[in-house]
Amino acid sequence: MSGCVIAVDGGGSGTSAVLLRSGCPVAFAEGGPSNPNDIGEDAAAETVASLCRELLRKAGESRPSAVYAGISGILGHEEYMASRLRAEFSCPVSAVSDINNLFGFLPGDGDAAALVCGSGCVCFLRRGGELIRIGGWGYLVDGICGGGFAIGRSGLEAAFRAADGRGGPTGLSAAAEEYLGVPADGPAATRVIYAGGKPLVAGFATYVIKTAESDAAARSIVAAAADGAAEMAAAAGKAAGRSVDCVCGGGLFREPLFRVDFVSSLEKRCPSVRPVFPGAPQLAGAAAAALRFAGQPVPDGLPERF
Repeated sequence: MSGCVIAVDGGGSGTSAVLLRSGCPVAFAEGGPSNPNDIGEDAAAETVASLCRELLRKAGESRPSAVYAGISGILGHEEYMASRLRAEFSCPVSAVSDINNLFGFLPGDGDAAALVCGSGCVCFLRRGGELIRIGGWGYLVDGICGGGFAIGRSGLEAAFRAADGRGGPTGLSAAAEEYLGVPADGPAATRVIYAGGKPLVAGFATYVIKTAESDAAARSIVAAAADGAAEMAAAAGKAAGRSVDCVCGGGLFREPLFRVDFVSSLEKRCPSVRPVFPGAPQLAGAAAAALRFAGQPVPDGLPERF
């Protein structure tokens, strides 16, 4: 059997995967969302399996020696995902929360925190080998929690409030019209929003952040979301009882404005937490975790190869 290893980083907006041979990435693939809470267990497992098949085809491999899948929203669905992948690829499989992809950037297994801000937001503290969850209870429960859905929802709400007189004028009205393709002031807009659901609402976050550069309403939304994320990281620091690194990943941290607001809020809330921003996509952390799972060494400079 080949010694190739497959690593998967899956979320509510999309999924990326890499096949590694002798610790080096040789093939990449991207697909749709794989969060089982959003699209169901079957669809999530098929997204991951199809990417694995694509990688094997690209690399000219028959099957992997191990598959590691770090997937958003997988808690409670781990065994289903793992059993589906084991049945198809006949190899050891690790199906875990995508938070482990961030821990992959850190050497060793000491106390640390990891925070993901993508469509949603969740933080985990790794303390004494135990994972302690902070936040990330889903978009139906969490409010302004640092995720793209929360930002997008607040931005759309501000646009509607401006339209019906409950709120003041805001550049989010024009941004929403551009994004939705219809004015954000009537039934046509709500039809588009409810047809698109969570992914569409979360996608508006990038428009809100861009608008925040010159609009007070949008600026306050971004600041509140970043503070919500900082609150999670601060809670991890307090639970750790000591200084800890917090690896920060997810699409929102690629937005300079969100990142600046987050760092500022975290310094005020809990300066003992040191934010770490990997200079590589989260898939690189998943690759390191996959190699460790397969019992293979992690080569120096792995993140620079992504």
